[in-house]
Amino acid sequence: GQQTYVIGSGEGHTIAEAVQLVASRAERVTGRSIAIETDATVEIGLAEQRNFVADTGRFEQDTGWSARTRLAEGVDKTIEVLACRS
Repeated sequence: GQQTYVIGSGEGHTIAEAVQLVASRAERVTGRSIAIETDATVEIGLAEQRNFVADTGRFEQDTGWSARTRLAEGVDKTIEVLACRS
């Protein structure tokens, strides 16, 4: 039968933390200030507020795979690639 897996780094980050991380890393590379704006009239749902940590244990056990790249490193690598394309 089919198996469902959760894939992730095992680290928890809120959406706000991830957005702030991307903005700060992009500012550093581009030298441009990046303003993060939120709409106070929009209610933030529980999914946006939570700090989800993927339990990748089953996938690691079945495949031997484990995350080697942390979020900050992955963001840095992505920004570097995109900056080189500009």
